[in-house]
Amino acid sequence: MRQRLLFALGQRPATISRLAAQLDAKKGNVAHHVKVLREAGLIHVAETRQVRGGTEQYYQRTARRMLVAEPQAAGTAAMFAAVAQELDLSPPTTT
Repeated sequence: MRQRLLFALGQRPATISRLAAQLDAKKGNVAHHVKVLREAGLIHVAETRQVRGGTEQYYQRTARRMLVAEPQAAGTAAMFAAVAQELDLSPPTTT
């Protein structure tokens, strides 16, 4: 889920609600993983907006590219699986 969130947040900033809808996941689950990624310094609040008595937070990756210093086979396999899953779930584009 965290890899999918990082992939999604590489496109444009998004709220937890938007991420949950995009990834077809529960908001509580997304919020938990966003919190972990934020505490790790991999994402940050890019902007906030006041809406109906609350504050909406838009999250974004802290870096456009991420470099893994010492890649491990299991991590690489998980990353490629997450990318493949995102590609499968993406709507087809026509040119």
